[in-house]
Amino acid sequence: MSQYLQAFLIGGTVISLAKYVSQYFGPLYASIIGGFPTGILTSFFLLQTAQKEYFHSYAYHSVVLALTIVCIYLINVNTQLNPFLVSAIGITFWAVVSLIIVRFFLST
Repeated sequence: MSQYLQAFLIGGTVISLAKYVSQYFGPLYASIIGGFPTGILTSFFLLQTAQKEYFHSYAYHSVVLALTIVCIYLINVNTQLNPFLVSAIGITFWAVVSLIIVRFFLST
């Protein structure tokens, strides 16, 4: 099996499993699956020589992700905004900040 297909199937399985758990056991348990560190799992598909640089960058993106999740939570709890909109804005924010970190701080 292609390494890309294998990685795709594992990632899709994690997301599908979170949806299943949410439906049958509730969102509290689904958050455990959703919080699964797929970024760490990704490292198993990288060349060993790339893992050090990968984890160096991944640490920065994880901090941005944690801050984004806290902001999404606080906005959802304290406002009446559509949670899907808040999540979409959060993902966009995370992506833009992560790209800025790579472009201007990590790649120099």
